[in-house]
Amino acid sequence: MKKLLFGLMLFLVYGCSSSETEEPYQIEFMNTSSLGLLYNHVPVKLYAMSSDERLDKVEFYFDDELIGVKISAPYEVEYVPIDVPPGEHGISIIAYFDNEPLEMYYGAVSLQLRLGDKYQGGVIFKLDDDGEHGLIASEEDCVNGGDKKFGFSGYGKLYGATSATDGLVNTEAIVKEANYSWVAAAACYNYEHGGYDDWYLPSKSELELLSDNFKIVGGFEFTDEYSRGYWSSTEIDETTAYLVRIEAMTGKYYKDRVYQVRAIRKF
Repeated sequence: MKKLLFGLMLFLVYGCSSSETEEPYQIEFMNTSSLGLLYNHVPVKLYAMSSDERLDKVEFYFDDELIGVKISAPYEVEYVPIDVPPGEHGISIIAYFDNEPLEMYYGAVSLQLRLGDKYQGGVIFKLDDDGEHGLIASEEDCVNGGDKKFGFSGYGKLYGATSATDGLVNTEAIVKEANYSWVAAAACYNYEHGGYDDWYLPSKSELELLSDNFKIVGGFEFTDEYSRGYWSSTEIDETTAYLVRIEAMTGKYYKDRVYQVRAIRKF
């Protein structure tokens, strides 16, 4: 992981001492984020500097949650945001001088999400224009026992899973009648990972987008053309549904054929 080591930001705090004749407490507080921007899974270093011998302890906080305590120099902690939502967040410290806490707010930083970021159980492969919502893919294929191959469903059944854009709607329609371990939609619907259980089988267009971005998601192993085939949740008729071959074409295939499955979720 790369550390953000540029764009130093400085905050100099002068606190009041307990005696009017003593010098004010002095401490500098810095972080190594670039222009106040943070990213999930990218470490940022927070540190305080002071030559004041009355400094006993420094506590570091992110969004009012304690992330580190230092009782001697160097007063620094490394913080790695994990699953932190996008938007504005607060970093602050509490410095203890002569065993008395002096609270000092450093202010706001902004966390941004990016394509390829690990987030909420998987990897972001689509970001909406607002930068706050999109699609996440699991980093692994679904498995049934030791088998990574699934059929779309039984042959000769139409489930009404015809959306080319909304795999969640398709998945719910399929599992309502075919929630079996060997069914592709059911494998995604019952998948749990990273504390999340709202996964589903991507629609045709969602899977095509995943195919375009498969390298940033990872976990794909291609040994031949067959291993590139992944079921979408978009059916065509009673006997066929759309299959997407990663980095290749989309076509219609018989529902009783078995192929790989990759679960996705919305955020």
